Amino acid sequence: MVLLPAPFGPRNPTTSPGPTENDTPPSPKVLSEALGQVLTSIMGVSASKPPRN
Repeated sequence: MVLLPAPFGPRNPTTSPGPTENDTPPSPKVLSEALGQVLTSIMGVSASKPPRN
């Protein structure tokens, strides 16, 4: 009798579903608006707390 190593990977591999409507990347406009909100938030925080001497 010959012992062989176990096979690599699953016996019954599963495949992921294809992309859906919700998987589409955000539009440049959405990214621009999000970046603007982040920058405004950062600027607001830094402007409200002056540096200590």
